[in-house]
Amino acid sequence: MTKAAQTNFGSEVWMAPAGDPLVMVAELISLQPPADTRDTIDVTTHDSETDANGGVPMEFIGEPVYDPGDFTFKVNYIMNSTGDQMILAALGDPIPWDMKLVGKSDVGQRQLAGSGIVTSYAPDDQPIKGVRTATIKVKRSGVWVQGPVT
Repeated sequence: MTKAAQTNFGSEVWMAPAGDPLVMVAELISLQPPADTRDTIDVTTHDSETDANGGVPMEFIGEPVYDPGDFTFKVNYIMNSTGDQMILAALGDPIPWDMKLVGKSDVGQRQLAGSGIVTSYAPDDQPIKGVRTATIKVKRSGVWVQGPVT
């Protein structure tokens, strides 16, 4: 049985226009971290090696650039709140904002920091029962660095 598993409680999202002090996004409910992806280039040739059955498996190399991915987070939706206004400002700005994601690691809290562009801000369904929430999607841009929380 694992003894390294940890709960998620305590995650944070911080953001601000480039160069401004970061502000924590209030009322965070959930965070879906990003996934880096890299496209591939088919380099199969007519003299590629065949397998034991006489088939030719395709061969690939990785593209030299990769997509740092998107992350999404969900908040309690409070129309016209400070958080609502900040996220709307980020959505309206084509320039990447400074951001950091804070979460647990094997040595306490760590951060993943870099720049991103808010690409979507959408209030979720508003059922009769429950609370109002919104989902925000961010496209990471450039290099993100993992390290101690600053």
